[in-house]
Amino acid sequence: KAGLELEVVGEVPRTDAEEGEVISQSPAAGQKVEKGSRVRVDVCRKIREATMEADKRAQIESLVRSRLDGWELAWESRDINAYMSFYSPDFVCAYNPKMANYALLKQHKTRLFQTYSWIRLELSEVTVFVESETAVQTTFKQLYTCSDSRANDYGQKTLKWKLVNGQWLIYNEEWFELPGY
Repeated sequence: KAGLELEVVGEVPRTDAEEGEVISQSPAAGQKVEKGSRVRVDVCRKIREATMEADKRAQIESLVRSRLDGWELAWESRDINAYMSFYSPDFVCAYNPKMANYALLKQHKTRLFQTYSWIRLELSEVTVFVESETAVQTTFKQLYTCSDSRANDYGQKTLKWKLVNGQWLIYNEEWFELPGY
């Protein structure tokens, strides 16, 4: 609308919406705001799932969901070696310079795991997009809480996985904050 500032804060990989379609926004549609207010939106990044037999797709999805569960447990246990075993050595991350590559990610998480006495994750609305037999994306809402409440956050995360020597590894991570925490 005229007089509002639009900010695209995230691109959500989806198969059921059109490229650039608004998926969510804050403040919500219909909510009254002052002229000049910023409206933050997430838009669709259209992806195409691979054409494959349903059994094969279900098998890949199950394997990746299992890996996602293990990743979550390793993070909560603050075990750096277990946590890093989910990441590819060629990992890259654009949203946080402290985690720009594998070495920086390990350094950053080691410090956090030593700093916080506990970490909890709550993942919801998990979706798995099978792009091919060797490439998958998981997208979910993530509530992160820890022993230092100043570090708590809530956002949407996308983990990009690839199959390497029979193991699903994370090679890219995207995250953006969501309102509501």
